[in-house]
Amino acid sequence: MTAFDGFILDDNLELREVTAEFLLLYGFKARQLSSLSEGQRLLSDLTHLRFAVCDLRLPDGYAIDFVCKVCERFPLAKVVAVSGYCDVADVDRIQQRGAIYINKPVDFDVLKDALAGP
Repeated sequence: MTAFDGFILDDNLELREVTAEFLLLYGFKARQLSSLSEGQRLLSDLTHLRFAVCDLRLPDGYAIDFVCKVCERFPLAKVVAVSGYCDVADVDRIQQRGAIYINKPVDFDVLKDALAGP
């Protein structure tokens, strides 16, 4: 397995690949995941995480709890939740846990800044 320092969780293959290529230009090497179950398996094995970019609406579930778990397990990691459909209560919940919320379609410069910020 290739080394990575974060992951992109999104069921849209094309978007995942484009996002990974863009982030690689700025030093963010991502593993690509397509389902919530894949993310949960990976999370149980991780000992280090620099960043995570997670779509909230996936075919096998709504990833709010997953995003919160990532934030709790890796409090120093930059965690970004993305979605085209998210209510204010869910945005508040993930932000209280330390995640950043970005609406889809994602502006890549906003994403880069979110991951590189303080």
